[in-house]
Amino acid sequence: AIGGVIASSLGGVLFGWTGIRSVFIENDNPRSSLKAINTGIEYINDGFSMAICPEGTRSKGPFVGPFMKGAMKLATKPGVPIVPVSINGTYRTFEETGVARGARIDVIVHPPIETAGISRAEEKLLSDRVEEIIRAGVEEIVSKEQA
Repeated sequence: AIGGVIASSLGGVLFGWTGIRSVFIENDNPRSSLKAINTGIEYINDGFSMAICPEGTRSKGPFVGPFMKGAMKLATKPGVPIVPVSINGTYRTFEETGVARGARIDVIVHPPIETAGISRAEEKLLSDRVEEIIRAGVEEIVSKEQA
């Protein structure tokens, strides 16, 4: 089973996330965000996997935006692996025309990163590590498209 962590500004109903144990992050409300992360951790402890969108917004083109660091707590607190996923092309489904349509989307699923037993120092570097992996994957996809 899967759930998701989505910025509340993205409107979960539009993306069909409301029926699958999703939690919505209010980026401008730290207390609400912490509550959402804790709810996500409860779902993980109940056996659900959670997909997160660490940029906190939709992509507007073939580039990766800055990551929100707090989302990694969803994995580090319960000590579950993070599976970085590089995705390119989702912007073509809506952002280019303003109308939802089909488009080619390329995905790279990277090896999992264990979080069980990592040190505080490793935890602080985790978001940057995941971001580097995802960025490199997107760059790989884009370079293949341009070749």
